[in-house]
Amino acid sequence: MRRHLRYSGAEIETDRFAFNPRDPGDQSRQEVRNYSLLQRQFRISLQSFEQKRTLRHQRRNRNLELNHIDYIKLHFFDVYKVNEFKSQYRDEFGIVPVKFTDFNREGLFAIENEGKFNQFLDAILTFTELEDPAQSDEYPKKIRFIKSFDGFTREDVLNLEETRSHVVLDPFRNTEIYGDITEPLSYSLREYLIERNIEFNYDGASETIVLNHPDHETLIEIADNFDHLQSVSSRDSGVIRPSPFGEEIREFPFSVNIEGIDDLPIIGIIDTGVSDQTPVAPLLIRADPPFDLTRTDPFDDDADHGTGVATLAALGITPIPEYEDEYQADARILPIKILDDSSGSINQNDVFGLIRRAHQELGVRLFVLTITWLTPKGENESPESYTYALDQLAAELDILLFISTGNNDNLLTGTGDIKRYPDSLNEPESYINTPADSMNHIAVGAIADDLNNDTDFNGFSRDRSFPAVYSRRFHYNFSDDELKRSVKNRLLRSPVVLLEGGDFDELTNRDVHGIKVVSAQDGQFFNIAPGTSYAAPLAANLGAKLMRQYPEISNMQSIKSLIINAAVSPRLDDSFNNFDNPQKAAVTGYGVPDRTRCLYSDNHRVTFLIEDVIRERQEKLYQLKLPEYLCHTNKNPGLLKINATLCFACNPLPDNQLAYCPQHITFGFFKNLSPKEIRELKMKDKMVKQGWAQDYYNKVKLLSNAQKVTFNLSRDVIIHENNTIKIGVHSLLHGYINAADRAVFHDRDHPFSLAITLEDTRTELVRHENLYDELSAINELEAIGELDIDLEI
Repeated sequence: MRRHLRYSGAEIETDRFAFNPRDPGDQSRQEVRNYSLLQRQFRISLQSFEQKRTLRHQRRNRNLELNHIDYIKLHFFDVYKVNEFKSQYRDEFGIVPVKFTDFNREGLFAIENEGKFNQFLDAILTFTELEDPAQSDEYPKKIRFIKSFDGFTREDVLNLEETRSHVVLDPFRNTEIYGDITEPLSYSLREYLIERNIEFNYDGASETIVLNHPDHETLIEIADNFDHLQSVSSRDSGVIRPSPFGEEIREFPFSVNIEGIDDLPIIGIIDTGVSDQTPVAPLLIRADPPFDLTRTDPFDDDADHGTGVATLAALGITPIPEYEDEYQADARILPIKILDDSSGSINQNDVFGLIRRAHQELGVRLFVLTITWLTPKGENESPESYTYALDQLAAELDILLFISTGNNDNLLTGTGDIKRYPDSLNEPESYINTPADSMNHIAVGAIADDLNNDTDFNGFSRDRSFPAVYSRRFHYNFSDDELKRSVKNRLLRSPVVLLEGGDFDELTNRDVHGIKVVSAQDGQFFNIAPGTSYAAPLAANLGAKLMRQYPEISNMQSIKSLIINAAVSPRLDDSFNNFDNPQKAAVTGYGVPDRTRCLYSDNHRVTFLIEDVIRERQEKLYQLKLPEYLCHTNKNPGLLKINATLCFACNPLPDNQLAYCPQHITFGFFKNLSPKEIRELKMKDKMVKQGWAQDYYNKVKLLSNAQKVTFNLSRDVIIHENNTIKIGVHSLLHGYINAADRAVFHDRDHPFSLAITLEDTRTELVRHENLYDELSAINELEAIGELDIDLEI
């Protein structure tokens, strides 16, 4: 095994990026032909809007003396083009967009100018009364782009029916109304809470307020009067309680080698506590004050969950299933206790505070979060404030969370019959839980492998290498024909990767093919149960191994890119024939990481990292020379296999679903051309294989900040390009963000990590040359660090 390499040379050239002219295809806007149906819909919309606006006004408490603003929800026939339409809607209709959902086909608009808005309503009324709207000039034609509209009331804001211990007040963050509406109302809301002695927690970074034990009447008053709030909500969080493993064991049969543990990276386990009565106790970090939200002891784990998670994060798969040896740990553990039971309400702002404190005081950069909302996300639902704040923390602190997708372990139909696998994976009940839709972190699903190394497998999921039946899938439905192809992005995935989580057996028993984990219960010692809660810490363990092996890595997104780059998609059988490619990707993500390939290169397979920064509208080129011996092999097609993965931490825009990731950074592999030729030639004339990893020519697409490509280079191509290829990286901002948001990102360095693996695919019998040494000799590539660490896979 050899150490991975780092690209240590400078880029060939840095220049301004511009797209070459090409045919963008049919971008015609969908237009209504049957205006009688639209007239009917507008009448319904007009009546509903007026009723809701009147109701909103009647519910306000005038004694609070607050500034108010009204909103209108517009549903469009196609994507709302911010830069093209915003000034028109503001100048002519007096409304300003503050939040977009349904991939920007639906928007909430603040009514900024009442006079102009009344003209808009008059135009709608005129349209509904015309005999033939198609032949009339009595109304602005742009209103035909609107499919329907509605008002915005308490019912849209207040998303809970009963009092909860923690309630999140989530504001609009749009810069268009921030100074005039959001900021002063946010200040007034905090004064309101102080005057009424309501306990709350304010997080300045995400601008959310969490109330502790509010009464329902107060929540109603807040929702009715503070117009800067988009949501008053609460979500129960939970873990899956494992089934007990019944074997009688008098003491733990394993131990942990404590030599050198102070030099290990730290993983924060955001869970139910970690018991200090197990062999991993020497790895646990104590702090004053403790990292705890439950007012209990973080070293007690009454829920019997966090202890098993922590052990997997620290030791990985090495002890499973025997647990009968002394093991070298890969990480120390910081227990961060946020629940004291299998489910409950949490203060999300306090969670953010503990993560920030762990990073600032102890330098923690890796975390495991297996506690998710209990309810799955709705189809195509936007990220919630919890997800947004976690993504913010990644961009700010350069940290990485491994987040479980949650478990759908309801394996029975409504009639008591067992569900069919794998069809159940496509049900809405199998959509991921918040915050697994995070883009800057790694959402982890599970394959059915129980790590028992036995030959017999009668699991529910048919094969141990297949996605586990309980593992959740991406909630974005890219198979939806109504969603335009130009909006979909096949690179956007959650789960990001899958790792071993065990399985139910064919009779839905947990303890036949579950993962064996350490228990916190006295006298029990071990549990056996399946779950993504066990896959996530195994992924974190892989991250800790990478940090141990390569401490010189400067960007946590490099850890993410190396893990994704080593992932292999499961080979699904014909039981998945009903799944199209987007559905398969929604379930499997980028696949299962190969641990050896993730951690090491070898003489014939070489992985190297490019860690750099880039600015908007900038293009960078890097040169890669290929060994001469590749030109003289007998093999031609598929001679050199290339995997490449780019990752970066985006700065999310929470109220713009289409541009939640506002930064477009991508890469491509080019022929041996000059920078000028690469800028000016058509795509087909300059790429060695396919186009840019993420094509953003039409500027409508959802963007992904994790991109992977796999392709082969033939001997003939290598010869034709004189043993040299160019790697290009370029950056733009999303075309559907406003000028104020665009200014925030202007002239800022955006770090990125690009992991590239080259593999000589010839058989071992004929691979006499050394690809690793040859590449190192002819390129500016150097081994990452020189520490002599013998890691167990």
